Order: sequence, then structure tokens, then C-alpha cells
Amino acid sequence: MTDKKNHVSLVFTGPHLWATFGIFNANAFPTSLGNNVRVCATRMALCLLYSDELKISVTSAKRDFLMSLEKHQADGERGLQNRKDDLRFVAYSDGLRYIAGLYEFVNAVKSFLDVYANLMGKLISLSLNWSFKRGKVEGMSLAGGKMIRWLDNCSPKNFPCAVNLAEATRLRSENWITSLVAYRDDLSHYRDLAGFVHMSKGVKSALDLFE
Repeated sequence: MTDKKNHVSLVFTGPHLWATFGIFNANAFPTSLGNNVRVCATRMALCLLYSDELKISVTSAKRDFLMSLEKHQADGERGLQNRKDDLRFVAYSDGLRYIAGLYEFVNAVKSFLDVYANLMGKLISLSLNWSFKRGKVEGMSLAGGKMIRWLDNCSPKNFPCAVNLAEATRLRSENWITSLVAYRDDLSHYRDLAGFVHMSKGVKSALDLFE
């Protein structure tokens, strides 16, 4: 039986998790928040990992789509050889591979935002349980708006960095975070993304699908 008290642990860390340690190093935070910091690091690493995998999945989906057209060339030619019309055809990919990648990425980002907001609150007071909830800031509905409002309204004497954190969060939420969270909500709860067009190959006639 191994004595668990007398051993040295070796942890092999991949590039995505390693990239987060410059920000989320548990040794740089209060000991009581060590778990919160490690969760932030993991969630951020997932964002980086899914971002890279999404790029690969789009390339793979294109390859598989074209291979599928080639695979069914003979069947298509037999079924279409007696047609004399000149209709225009469009072949579409079902898009499942890259939709799955997009789904993983946007959900990972939303998860990271929530645990990040929670960590920011805990750094101020252990009694605060923030998430990146939507709220109005100067009449604009923003993801993270409730946190931004709290920071805007707190005492500069007690929290001298609050104004800078609020402004940095507001600018990023306006520029891309609010839109990304809306994409996540659509994909997870409601509908396909508005204006999203699947990979396709337009052709002049059905037989051209296989050329």
C-alpha cells in the first residue's frame, strides 16, 4: 500500500491550462480563495481549448463534406441521369461538427465569466456571491451589468480599483461579451443563430454536385 503522506506529485499541464497561470496562480491569491482561482484557471483553459478545436472542426467538416459528395458520386449520377431540367442545386452540410464546437466554446466562456465574477466578488468580501448577470448600465443592457453597477457605486476610499475594473468590464461587455452571451443563450435555450448559414456548395445543375 502506498503511503499517501510521503510522495511527490508530478502534474503534467497542457499548453491551454499553462497559459492561464500568469493570471490565475493560486499562490498569488488569499489561501481561502485557492479553489475559486483553480476553477477560473480551468474554465479559461477550456475556452482556449474549445477555441482551437472549433477552428479544427470547421476545417474537418469541410473535408468530410467534400468527401461525402465524392463518395456518393455514382449514386447521384444514376439517380439524375434521366433528368432533362436545368435546375440549380445547392448541397448543404448538416454542420453538426462545427455547431458542437461552437456550442462548447460559448458555454465555456459563459461558465468562465460566472466563476470569474464570483472570484472578483470574493476578493472584496467573502459574503459576495457574484455572477456575470445581465443588468442595465447607463440605460444599456449588458452582460455583467449588475457587477459593473456595484463597482460604479462603491466607495473609492474602500475600493480604489473598483472604477478601473468597472470600466474595463463595461468596455469589453459592450464590444463583444454581451453579444457572445446572447449567442450562447440562443444556442443553448432558444434557436439557431440568426443569419447562420451552413457550409454549402452551389452548383448549376444536379450533376455538377459530383464534378
